[in-house]
Amino acid sequence: MVEQRTIAYLATLTDDELKRVVSVHDRPGKRYTVDGLLWNLIIHEARHVAQISVLLRTQGIEPPFLDLLKYLPMPSA
Repeated sequence: MVEQRTIAYLATLTDDELKRVVSVHDRPGKRYTVDGLLWNLIIHEARHVAQISVLLRTQGIEPPFLDLLKYLPMPSA
């Protein structure tokens, strides 16, 4: 359900929405743009993928291919 709602939200993004300034509940007094928060999310998730990959390799397990390219739809010619 979260993935579906996220995809639906991302499809509605406009320049104005990306520039919108929001407060974050766990950072009182701090304000961020939606664009900045989305970049933070991407970097945060990439860090977790790297952590999982390292943990798997320490156990002698080759991690799966998790690059975004695997999940992006191929554009039609």
